[in-house]
Amino acid sequence: PAATGMSLLPLLEGTAPNWPNEAFSELVSSGPGEPVIRMIRKNRWKLVHFDGYRPQLFDLEADPHEFDDLGESPQHASIRDQLLRRVQSGWSTQAIASEVRERDAHRQVIRRWLEVVKPAAPLEQWLPPDDANVFPEPNESP
Repeated sequence: PAATGMSLLPLLEGTAPNWPNEAFSELVSSGPGEPVIRMIRKNRWKLVHFDGYRPQLFDLEADPHEFDDLGESPQHASIRDQLLRRVQSGWSTQAIASEVRERDAHRQVIRRWLEVVKPAAPLEQWLPPDDANVFPEPNESP
């Protein structure tokens, strides 16, 4: 009920949707000292906000591979500031960090329980094939 979004009805009716051409992405790590990151892509521009650091700005039409960071460019200050306000709107890094700490504490309890109890894997649990490229958990050695 509290979800936000845009109706897909125009697509089903074959008409052009009246949506803003923008997309958001977030990266939250539970690692100590790693910043919370949020990105906005709007039209030709992409801004990446690293909490506590200066933003990166890319012109995806002129630089699709994101080699030229315009985050400190005085000529692009207006678009950078506009996108920075948009990406930070309704977003709290403090609330995210608090939730990450709480979830990490829960994961630590579960991890410790698994170490002590050593339950058998449930039959319905999917396990990757032996030759699959699987990354180890943070406290496991490869």
